[in-house]
Amino acid sequence: MSLFESLWQDTAEKEGFEGNSSEEGTHAEGVADNSAMEKKKTHAEELYLDMFALADNNEDMQKQFTEIKKSIVSYISKRQELNAIAKESREGVGRAGEEKHSDRDQKIMHDALIDNLNIYSRMCVRFNKDNSWRGELGDDRKMIASWAIKVFDLVKKDLDREGQAI
Repeated sequence: MSLFESLWQDTAEKEGFEGNSSEEGTHAEGVADNSAMEKKKTHAEELYLDMFALADNNEDMQKQFTEIKKSIVSYISKRQELNAIAKESREGVGRAGEEKHSDRDQKIMHDALIDNLNIYSRMCVRFNKDNSWRGELGDDRKMIASWAIKVFDLVKKDLDREGQAI
């Protein structure tokens, strides 16, 4: 299993898509799981930072990387909203009809994120920059979603620091 496949699996379990493993096992196993999650998050952040460094001294690439950051925030925010709507629906308090609409919006935002990643990758090639990060990130939507989840807090901090509206 690749690193990003394991990231997706861990994220899916954390968010309850395939059961919540954090409620099972001993405390020691939970601590070990948290340690593994931190290492994986660090790798995802390193990949993000490597991508960020590629835009150094290139205004066009810096603008495109900002678009990636905005896409990550939009996508993850919509994902969080959809999770909240689904939870309310399960609890019988849901907003009827919103889940289907929000799900479509989330897919559109995910597509925009993938498009922005692909544009940035092509820019790397055009400007003779290393774009091996794109191969490592992969084409699987779930792996890209997992990566975006892992770097979400870092992206928000970057945008805040840059004075960009979120």
